Amino acid sequence: MSPTRRQFLKGLGGFLSLSAFPPSLHAAGFPDLFNRTLMHIMLEGGPDFRHLMVPLPPGLAASNDTYSQSFWRSRASVFRITEGNQTEALNYFQVNYDALEISGVVFGILKRAGWLKSMLENGHAAIIFNVIGTDSRDHHHAQIVWESGDPSYSPHDVSRPGWGGVLSQVMNRKLVSVRGAPSLFANGRHPSKPLDHDNAHVISAPDMENLAFYFDPSWFESEHYLEPSKGLYRALQHYYSVTNPKVGIQSPYRRFFDTESTKRLLGDSVVRRLSQEITPLGFDPDSQDARRPPEFTRLLSGEERLHRTDFARQLLNAWYAFACKDLPGFDFNVIEANYGGWDSHKLQIDDGRGIDAQFEDLFGQNRGLHTLYSLLQRDMPSSLDRLIIMIGGEFGRQLRSNGDNGTDHGRGNAMILLGHPVNGGFYGIPFPSEEVALMDQYNQDILGRTGLHQILRCLVRWASGEDSLTSQILPTPEHELAQRLENNAVLGFL
Repeated sequence: MSPTRRQFLKGLGGFLSLSAFPPSLHAAGFPDLFNRTLMHIMLEGGPDFRHLMVPLPPGLAASNDTYSQSFWRSRASVFRITEGNQTEALNYFQVNYDALEISGVVFGILKRAGWLKSMLENGHAAIIFNVIGTDSRDHHHAQIVWESGDPSYSPHDVSRPGWGGVLSQVMNRKLVSVRGAPSLFANGRHPSKPLDHDNAHVISAPDMENLAFYFDPSWFESEHYLEPSKGLYRALQHYYSVTNPKVGIQSPYRRFFDTESTKRLLGDSVVRRLSQEITPLGFDPDSQDARRPPEFTRLLSGEERLHRTDFARQLLNAWYAFACKDLPGFDFNVIEANYGGWDSHKLQIDDGRGIDAQFEDLFGQNRGLHTLYSLLQRDMPSSLDRLIIMIGGEFGRQLRSNGDNGTDHGRGNAMILLGHPVNGGFYGIPFPSEEVALMDQYNQDILGRTGLHQILRCLVRWASGEDSLTSQILPTPEHELAQRLENNAVLGFL
């Protein structure tokens, strides 16, 4: 039986581990207790998930499948095939896609997304279709709505709270941002200013291997000449240690001293953990100070590196964060990451450098997420029973390709949830028949039937574990779009 929209998350109780990976071979020094954790991966630019998952082409689909015929005709320029040529469409599909049946739907999934295929087959991936957060096709505005969870936010609401930050704040835990800089998603609520935010709960960790202040004990072993930067370190450490007790809690300088002491204490404990206390299988002690798994070194450099090595670094930071989960001050329940470059207006599959390569970074066998997932299974297996990875972008692409072998901004899109706590399958209609009439026209969107806010409420309820906290973290918005979708019981995710 196909799962319903109300069942894409399992119950709020404990979860049964259904791992397809082998048991731990070596797990020295790793924590073994984890709370429910949500990892949010923002695909900035608007990912074309209708390229990741496609209907079967004419010749494989039923002869009366008008959706299939319209899709492959309207997107012919993206695939570099002749519009209406069924033989070319079939050949392209057979080279680039695998056929798969999920929730009674037979479709094609990119061969380069082999790990996602296995997660779907094992029931650990939920794909929610026809999701819409806002009617806006503006990147900046749509990202604000996605990261806040509130379609009433305007393009100028850049400093207001985000739903991920408020989730951590209400749960009295941390949010670890492994991207270059925390986004609006990470913002917590300001205690007195509703249009502002507070980020005291955020651990900004774009480089976990260098989270601490740079320090060398030899700087304190000699009174002879020191380089200016080393002498400045000594002077600042002395200044902060002496002055800190004298700065009152109401002082405008209090936050500077709190930040310095927190970073020093937290950074030092992280350095000890990563350089001395964990032993990942196969690490090379001469390769770097931190005990980095060689699987991540492979993704960061050499012939097997990811198309976007900054994403590999973020995933390594996430693995380090789990390895530090039990350290004082590092008790997090949200991780945020991002992967940019999805604004595929032209040359969408340009000689392996387009979005096919990016989907492989995300979902390929032994690539980004598969590497993180398998190493968590090996070193910290209990973490997977309480981890959901949420993947999506601010909006999708239009139904028909444009004149530059690409696709323009759309509104509706899919969302992907990965993890043991999800009930795997398809939710919503992946290829609705109502779109057939739209595919012969330019400037037409994927139909938005499921409000982003409805999905976020389910995720927040799962992450918090309490129905009573959901409304505190993500109040029901009053925007017309949210109300219109909220009143459609068939499309509800509660």
